[in-house]
Amino acid sequence: MKDANDDAQVRTIHIKGEKTEIYADFPVRVSCLEHLEREIDDYVNQYETAPDVFRRGDVDDPAAADTCMVCGAGGQAVLLRVKGM
Repeated sequence: MKDANDDAQVRTIHIKGEKTEIYADFPVRVSCLEHLEREIDDYVNQYETAPDVFRRGDVDDPAAADTCMVCGAGGQAVLLRVKGM
């Protein structure tokens, strides 16, 4: 069975030092731990899929913010969609 995301655009970033393909159609969001649950809920509500969550220090993506997108505090988690997960 073909996954609906198979035709989506992908881009490559490094997660834990390894090249990883992520879906370009889904945003990369950064959150502090205080707002993580809210960010996950918003992601699911808006994109109708759960994000993959990684520690901020494990994700090397120049486009990702270093601060929480809600409050501006230091980002501790990254929400994104990894291809194949």
